Amino acid sequence: SYRIIKVNGTQLQPLAAVSAGVDGGQITLAFEPGNTGAADSVTAYLVNNHTASYEHALIKFAMPAGNHSYTVINGTLEQIDSNGGFNVCYVRTTLPAGSSRTVTVYSATEAVPQATAWLSISTYGSCALLEWDEVSEDTNGNPVAVSFYTVEASEDPYSGFEAIGTTTLTQYTDPDESYACRFYRVKAQLGNP
Repeated sequence: SYRIIKVNGTQLQPLAAVSAGVDGGQITLAFEPGNTGAADSVTAYLVNNHTASYEHALIKFAMPAGNHSYTVINGTLEQIDSNGGFNVCYVRTTLPAGSSRTVTVYSATEAVPQATAWLSISTYGSCALLEWDEVSEDTNGNPVAVSFYTVEASEDPYSGFEAIGTTTLTQYTDPDESYACRFYRVKAQLGNP
């Protein structure tokens, strides 16, 4: 057994004693693939069988060495330690009582979001409304958190595409009425616009 003490500024709040269980398996953590620093994408599977929640659970992910930026699904990247043979990413997450959580870290420099699978264009007045399905995976099937979408247009369906706007939504209105015929494509983007 052990006791958890929650700290809030100068206030200490001791909670009831928590049993670690016979084999200490009240909280389990598994990595896929192994947390060895060799994979560009690592997923942690956490299970909390306690009656206590852990709002600031910290997980250490071993990622390949190098100057990488990372994307985290279901957590917040707090720090990267690149002083060893691999990068250690410290990721904070919330682990509610009696729950499970999956947290994934992947190298954003390696991830390329999938293409939009569906794009609808409808016109009203002189405007074109574009709508598409959300992109949630990269080209390797790993989950991604798309930051924004770039909308491109051209008068030629095969070349000459130029960005006409960005949006964080899965729709965009093109108010340009000067084109008799216009072709569009939408690209999911990671990082900052």
